[in-house]
Amino acid sequence: MTATDKSESPPTENHVQPWFIQSNSVAFVTLLTVAFFLSGFLDFITPLPLIYYQLKNKNSSIYSLASPGVLIITALYVLGSGLFYDLYQSHPSTAWLFPIPFVEIFPFFSPTAIKTIGILYFIMFVVMAHLISRAFHASFDLDASPDNLTAQPLNRAGVFGALFAFSAERLAQKHPPPLSQQDHHTFFKKIFYGIAGVYLAMGMALLFFIFQNSTDIKGDYANLINTVIQAWSDAVETSNASQEQIVYLKSMMNEFIDHSFDILPFFLFMLISLLFVLNLVLSKKIFSLFLSRIHSLNLTFFTTPFATVWIVLALILLMVINKKITESSLMDYTTFNILLCFGVVYFFQGLAVFVHFLDRKNISGLLRVICYVFLLLVFPRSFFLLSLIGFMDQWLDIRKLNKPVGHPV
Repeated sequence: MTATDKSESPPTENHVQPWFIQSNSVAFVTLLTVAFFLSGFLDFITPLPLIYYQLKNKNSSIYSLASPGVLIITALYVLGSGLFYDLYQSHPSTAWLFPIPFVEIFPFFSPTAIKTIGILYFIMFVVMAHLISRAFHASFDLDASPDNLTAQPLNRAGVFGALFAFSAERLAQKHPPPLSQQDHHTFFKKIFYGIAGVYLAMGMALLFFIFQNSTDIKGDYANLINTVIQAWSDAVETSNASQEQIVYLKSMMNEFIDHSFDILPFFLFMLISLLFVLNLVLSKKIFSLFLSRIHSLNLTFFTTPFATVWIVLALILLMVINKKITESSLMDYTTFNILLCFGVVYFFQGLAVFVHFLDRKNISGLLRVICYVFLLLVFPRSFFLLSLIGFMDQWLDIRKLNKPVGHPV
């Protein structure tokens, strides 16, 4: 090698580190995460910047990454929730410019409740981001990928550049071969346990808080709903609604309170599951543009651990025994909501079967959109039907995912 060659070779030491492994990138990710959380209509994508950073930095600590954001949100709720509510009342337009989750329901809960729920909501997003990124790392050898982010520095466009400013060459790259069924099983099992873990942790935290601050949970819940409905009915009375309509709406209040309270745990699980699924789908769609290994994940291969089948059957048997023998209202309430929660899981598996069928039949474009719209229009029925399909898929293997490698599917 000549002296000229040595002078032209790139330095191997003392080189400038890429921006994303510098300390200020953590600050940028933190600010972006907090900005999404406080954006109002975009709060559901709060985990994406954290997922992005952890996909790039496999050994990064979630505690050091998330601690600044948690401290900012905690300080905001502890010091500013009451001030912001007063600001919203005096200047309603500010609620749209700088919305803080749950502050708008300040009159219906104690200040401590608002602060606790808001902080827990943000922590839930942090844990969700960590679980999704760990599931990707456990199932995909991202460090071995030729397009690993740590091997290709990005410019100061930052996360926005990573999400939206892709080159045509990157978009047109050849995707790697699909993952094995075992890799998919590992990935979805971690996602399933992640959803269950977050739900149990959130549920236990909320129950502890409720029991510490309420002696009559259902009564306090009824008072809250009555307050909301009364405010709504007062607005209806000032409108052009007939007296018969007003009487009918008020007569439904107690029925609504009873039914909504009976399935509150189910609603919480559905919310957490939807947030998980949305962030998983967005992570796959967005980050696979520059991490081609992630593109090999097929979301229509989603399955739940087969052990859940026996849990569901045991719950049904327990409900029958309770109806015939023990007649415990608490047991009935618990088993019914757990069954509904499993219904959500099997709904997503049934939806995966449905989308897999559309892919197999090459149904796309307007016809595919019509199929999705139809599911939404008949949602209560489609929820039951897809949950049943998902449950039966555990036994029948409708998608033929368990066929030997090389067997035509």
